[in-house]
Amino acid sequence: MSKFTRSTLAKGVRLTRQMFTTPLKAVGSAFQYLQMGRENLQQPNAPFRVNVTVPLLDARYFQVAPIRPDANQFVVPFCLPPLQEDWDTNANPPVLDEFMFSFDQAGEPAAIASVLQEPTPGTQTGKLNYDGTNCYDITISLVEKSQMIRGAKAPWTPEREVMSVHLTPPVFAGSGLNPFIIRDLQKAMDPTKTYCIVMTCPKMSQLLDQTNDSAMPSLVFSFRFRSPIVARDWGGDIQNLPVSHLGTKTPETITIVDPATGSTINAETTTSGIHTSVAKLDQRLHGKLDAGYTRDSNLPPLEHLSVESCYDVLVVPVWGGFGATNALTTETAGQAPYVGAAPFVGPTGDARYIRLSYPFTIHHVMAVVNYQNPRHTEPYGLGAHFPPHADRLTKPLHPSSDTLLQKVGVGIGTIMGSDEYAYQHVAYLEWLKSTKAAKTIDRIKNTVGGVDSEDALEPWDLELLSVPMVYRTGKEGKGFLLQGKPFFVGRSTSRTRARTLVGTMVGGSNVPVTQGQETMLEVRWTLEDSTGLNPAGGELKLDHAPVDTFGTFGVPLTKHRVALMQLPGQDGYPNNTFTMQAGEPTPLSSPGGHSGWWDWQAPASGPATVSTFGTDHATLLGVYTGNAVNALTAKLVVVGGDNPGDYCIGTFQAVQGTLYRIAVNGKAGATGMVKLQIDQPYRQDEVLVGQGGNFVILIGKKTLVQPQGDLEV
Repeated sequence: MSKFTRSTLAKGVRLTRQMFTTPLKAVGSAFQYLQMGRENLQQPNAPFRVNVTVPLLDARYFQVAPIRPDANQFVVPFCLPPLQEDWDTNANPPVLDEFMFSFDQAGEPAAIASVLQEPTPGTQTGKLNYDGTNCYDITISLVEKSQMIRGAKAPWTPEREVMSVHLTPPVFAGSGLNPFIIRDLQKAMDPTKTYCIVMTCPKMSQLLDQTNDSAMPSLVFSFRFRSPIVARDWGGDIQNLPVSHLGTKTPETITIVDPATGSTINAETTTSGIHTSVAKLDQRLHGKLDAGYTRDSNLPPLEHLSVESCYDVLVVPVWGGFGATNALTTETAGQAPYVGAAPFVGPTGDARYIRLSYPFTIHHVMAVVNYQNPRHTEPYGLGAHFPPHADRLTKPLHPSSDTLLQKVGVGIGTIMGSDEYAYQHVAYLEWLKSTKAAKTIDRIKNTVGGVDSEDALEPWDLELLSVPMVYRTGKEGKGFLLQGKPFFVGRSTSRTRARTLVGTMVGGSNVPVTQGQETMLEVRWTLEDSTGLNPAGGELKLDHAPVDTFGTFGVPLTKHRVALMQLPGQDGYPNNTFTMQAGEPTPLSSPGGHSGWWDWQAPASGPATVSTFGTDHATLLGVYTGNAVNALTAKLVVVGGDNPGDYCIGTFQAVQGTLYRIAVNGKAGATGMVKLQIDQPYRQDEVLVGQGGNFVILIGKKTLVQPQGDLEV
């Protein structure tokens, strides 16, 4: 119920007209001059949420090992910049009240199997493991950092923890706490800072034991904030606003009549009685006060409040859950839509369509560029047999091509497929590698102690870019970059309802082509490269042929990672049936007796490391070129130790396209299980969209539906 407050009167005091008409007239005047503001509302703040949805995070993302202890954090950055009218003062900062986290357990107290789960990876996906919920040992934090666009320098790591929660396995083992909610946080936020959601789950996968590898599908991170109720955007400078009202308010006149001087104060007098005057106000308050937009962008005939809108955030996920590998890279570019044949020139894109239910205005648009991809992008793991010197959980690189063009657009559209389908730009940004810095709000590392990416030129894992609004020259708005005034988005009942002019990306001025008929909001992110998203032509594979009767073994060499070749099977291959051939080279003074030969064609020029790591007997190792076993040229010869397990390892300079003959011999006739690896870091994965996907963040105002609450005067 609405209510008034007043000063109490002492008992026995003679009642005068000023004692009741003065406060009532003040209320009537507040209605007439739209002075009913935030201070008059019992609830002067309104809620909004930052909802971040991620299609899938599985064991590939959280895989850990001693050589990559920093590969088990997932980070999503966002910021809550001031609305355009508060840009210079940073007024009305929000407060964090509540956090919620959930993912889909199919309604069961069970773990969801990952694509990596053994015994047959790729066949267990989505199955329920009722004994596996101990893998869900999750820590989620919200951390804060200064923004580079506001003067912050490297390092790009968080500076302050706002909140943190540790969710132990019992939460997900039938306790009914998924979704998990924590309330009453009462954390003040800084509109000039970047905030990062940081999630760790180190037990999701163990590199040497993949029998319980699990996944988390349909993740939701939801933060509930509150911010002061503010006035809506109005006036002819606001883009795409209905011309019929321009957002202006029409107040109601409520007249409180004073009793005649010297007359008896009466409750029921027709024009000046106390009850008569109170009833005029109570009639307005009984059904709440009118303010704000209708569904069709109209205004009520009369309005009573000066404030009726609040801050709002819409986080739109794009490119999430791409393909079987959950990431778009140079390796998986061929799986993207519309890219054509290799080298996949594109363009390719992802779009989201959001139905317009109620009007709102957009003040800022930001793009989150995600390079997080701590694992390689092949469907399954590399296995456990790595030379101990090699850091081969494939830290990715950022895109190196300066012809890779990325575009982010936000627009409004009418009904798709209709006779009068139209699309109107709201915000737009495109960039190349060489032009991106000028559009960057912030850069964020995945971890404090390291970085998921090992890109030397861009040593960070995420970027927050400003996507400017369309603008009209002379009618610019406030924001990170040059951009336009707020953009109104809301449907109308008729195309005859004219809208204010909208801008372009170069300062032009146009009548909106949607003509007030917009029914949806579209967010689109495209990539294209004139030289190809994978200029090497997609996956590279070995073209091998046997040198002797014992066969040749290899695994695919892919453009995205080290050229790693190893024998099939976890235990290697027995060499007890291998024999020596006439004229076969062996290291001087170290004759062998059981040699196996393999072919390897170098996919690129550069150092290549060959190793017999994991072999259970003393070995000899040689790398040769040539076409006859008795006429080979040595490129590398390594003599191992005399003890079992003393493996050989050596590096030589490989030349792209050259076929190398690799021999592994048992030293002094030793026999056992042979393991051979070739490790050439010729081209690491270039991440176009990291695991978890990118995000487009829209900041604006929503009009509250009957936001009035109880009134205090």
